Amino acid sequence: MIELELNDVQHGIYTRKLNFVLENMRNMLDEDDVARICHQCDFDERRIEEKLASYSTDSKYQGLEEYEW
Repeated sequence: MIELELNDVQHGIYTRKLNFVLENMRNMLDEDDVARICHQCDFDERRIEEKLASYSTDSKYQGLEEYEW
């Protein structure tokens, strides 16, 4: 488990991105993954969104079991 001390702005960004992941990227990333990505991207929302997008399944592969992980 990753432990970070976050200020209010960072906590807000982490919470928003975690909620997005839980709603849209189940079984791909967990809370620690989101915390790691936020930290690595210095809590820059644009960079975080780009990183999260890299985990998404390309639309042409959606629905194919071997590509949904």
